[in-house]
Amino acid sequence: MLKDRRPILLANARLIDPSRDLDGPGDVLIADGTIRDARRGIGAAGVPEGTDIINCAGKVVAPGLIDMRAFVGEPGAGHRETFASASLAAAAGGITTIVCQPDTNPVIDNSATVDFILRRARDTAIVNIHPMAALTKGMRGCAARWPMAAISMR
Repeated sequence: MLKDRRPILLANARLIDPSRDLDGPGDVLIADGTIRDARRGIGAAGVPEGTDIINCAGKVVAPGLIDMRAFVGEPGAGHRETFASASLAAAAGGITTIVCQPDTNPVIDNSATVDFILRRARDTAIVNIHPMAALTKGMRGCAARWPMAAISMR
């Protein structure tokens, strides 16, 4: 459980936090699985006893990134990539959320497919996964009442 872990200090990092207009050197203190403080000089001011200190000189510490255009194989092409493998690759690159594109097989164009993706991602992925649904049925680009083969192109 996270509460049983020792605190961690990420020391001497380059901190980037757009929400605070922050881009500069500093430290991040993590305790009980939560970021407790992020600023310059935490290490010099003293940290809780037993804290693991990681020297992050030359490294960047920033909020997780979001990939808005992930092409994941599931559903339909799990041999190419799964939510599990895509999420591992994303996490390795600092991505904490991916939005998967609707051009899967079947196309993400109904609530059942969206529900499948959300459940499958919840059970197998280590990052947040959100489906992007197609705007039109089957990604056909129109709301035709007939199959595309029946529509003649003029």
